[in-house]
Amino acid sequence: MNRLTFCSWTLLLSVMLVFFTQAHAELRLEIVQSMDFGIVTNENGTCKMKNSGVLVGQQGQTCFGTGQPAKFKIFGDPNMNVVITTFESVIQSGVKLVPRVGSPVKTLNSRGRKTFKVPASLVFEQAGSGVMQLDYTVSINYE
Repeated sequence: MNRLTFCSWTLLLSVMLVFFTQAHAELRLEIVQSMDFGIVTNENGTCKMKNSGVLVGQQGQTCFGTGQPAKFKIFGDPNMNVVITTFESVIQSGVKLVPRVGSPVKTLNSRGRKTFKVPASLVFEQAGSGVMQLDYTVSINYE
């Protein structure tokens, strides 16, 4: 008797999971503002951007001033939690971009929207000079 009850529960759970995964609206991510560090030196070390955009030099890097963190807007189901994941860039000419999000779980508002910032750190190791464009990835999923 216990075996049948257990099997029925497993089947019911599987059906419920399928139902819930198909019920969500598609998530959409829109960039509102691009990230910009401005002009920084190519000294070895790390130039860390705070959420406010303030730049702080670390480990030998002497960057300072104010940059601009990226800003994104999420569109999805109202009042749902969304998990945000960022992935760093590939090293280009001795520079790597490491984006981050303060709290990776965000709750969409009653209209299904949420705006968030993505500051980052630039890590320099024997970096070249010149203008660079570094790509990174932001991924969003329902929790």
